[in-house]
Amino acid sequence: MMKNILYSLSNPSLSAQKVFLLYFLFACIFFLQLPLHSSLPGNWDSWLYLYLFNYYPEYIRNCLSGAGTYQAFFPETLPPFIFGEPSFFNALLYLPIQWVVRSPIWSFYLFISLVMSLNALGIFLIIKKLKNNSFIAFVSGLLLMFSNYMMSSLDQSNVLSIYPSLFTIYYLLLFHQNQAKKFLYIACLCAAIQIYCSGYHFLFLGVTIALLLLLNARTYLLNKQRFIQLVTASVFLLILISPFLFLYIFSYSAETTVNSVNDEVLKSISLHFKDFLQSHPYNLIYGDGQDKTILYYLHSALPGVSVVILTFLGFLKSENRWIYIILLIPFLLIALGPDLYFVKNPVYILMHYFSLDQFMRTPVRAYIVILLILILLSVEILPSLLKKSPYLFLLLLGLYLVENVPYRLQYFESSRYTQAPEKLMTFTNSLKDDEVLWIQPSKLYDIKEPVGAGLGQVNREYIYMYWQTKFKKNMVNGMNGYVPRVNADLRIKNKDIDSIVQNGQSFKVKRIYLEEMEY
Repeated sequence: MMKNILYSLSNPSLSAQKVFLLYFLFACIFFLQLPLHSSLPGNWDSWLYLYLFNYYPEYIRNCLSGAGTYQAFFPETLPPFIFGEPSFFNALLYLPIQWVVRSPIWSFYLFISLVMSLNALGIFLIIKKLKNNSFIAFVSGLLLMFSNYMMSSLDQSNVLSIYPSLFTIYYLLLFHQNQAKKFLYIACLCAAIQIYCSGYHFLFLGVTIALLLLLNARTYLLNKQRFIQLVTASVFLLILISPFLFLYIFSYSAETTVNSVNDEVLKSISLHFKDFLQSHPYNLIYGDGQDKTILYYLHSALPGVSVVILTFLGFLKSENRWIYIILLIPFLLIALGPDLYFVKNPVYILMHYFSLDQFMRTPVRAYIVILLILILLSVEILPSLLKKSPYLFLLLLGLYLVENVPYRLQYFESSRYTQAPEKLMTFTNSLKDDEVLWIQPSKLYDIKEPVGAGLGQVNREYIYMYWQTKFKKNMVNGMNGYVPRVNADLRIKNKDIDSIVQNGQSFKVKRIYLEEMEY
């Protein structure tokens, strides 16, 4: 009976729309704990993206009207969306939700649920195309959505946003199957969307496609007609991504920026082999139930015993096992960072030559591709396992969920920070055009690392930036990816300075302290 039930779920006609709604329902139910605890998914980058998503429409509106745009990192520096990963496309997903829901906490909850659901839908489409089995494809989406690493990356919506790459691969599979050019150009469009969600994932996607093209050189690179199609599509893609490339090159070469990334920093945010045993702190089996800092979550790469078993069996069964190995090696080398224990990482030597190691400020993020490869290898054995032993199939699936899904998430009391303090709003209303705001923390909050859900040295700057979208005045506080040199210099200088000279113009520094705002 169980076998019949599972086979009925394997109907290949199951529509993508229904599957997406199921994924979205699951995500909304699980992540509902966040807004119910007045919590954002994290206390760092969630605030950064709340700021950016609110800043973009204001910036566009002011540019169209000719009005000046307020700046964090002020005085006169590059616009904040030039630094780091701007995630422009994610703003297009978030802003309509915010305009309807109004609450930033509930809006971000729905936004994260949407991104996770799109990720699951992307892997569903790929597996369904490869295996023609809707149930296995649906399960694959759950494996990705509720993986330990994705659960630990909720604060970094740019890291979660792998869905454009998955849709790109799906449409490339369609193009490979019937050579319809429309699928090739849709794939290019999806790839372009990826760079506007995450530059990291766009680079990962490029490496993946390049390797696949080399493995299929006879079909695509040595066939004149198909080679011309690829060149034409590449030009189309280059046009689509050129604004992002311009912003990146411009910001990287600008003298107003400082990139503090070096080998020591990279080592601390690279994948270590011990990380494969590190779980989300609230994991049902392995977690210690204690709040952790963001660096802990970056290293939570436990795939689970179930995935290891399925990956091994899938590797033995797969006819394309060496393709997976060829794809796995470069991403493992990227994730391991600049050093391979006693020798220099050859991939990072190459990346340093092209200055990409400065772009790849968090090498461990390449683990997401490793995770996808593990899931794809697992899927190689799942159809036969479902056919031969449905109970064992369900047992391994249940074990996966228990090993990966935390029984709760880390909560950050965010509601007290979603509204700019009243005293701050009153204070900023009195600022003149030649005055800039400098929010000074008390010693209580002037700490290097966050403790639990507290305010750290970095994330408090992000919260100030979010407040700035409320009072819309220039301020000194702010940071994002490449730290503006003006901001970096001010952190070093005497904090008692009364004025700042920028481009021949003098600006008076007006301070307000956290304790004055009752924060």
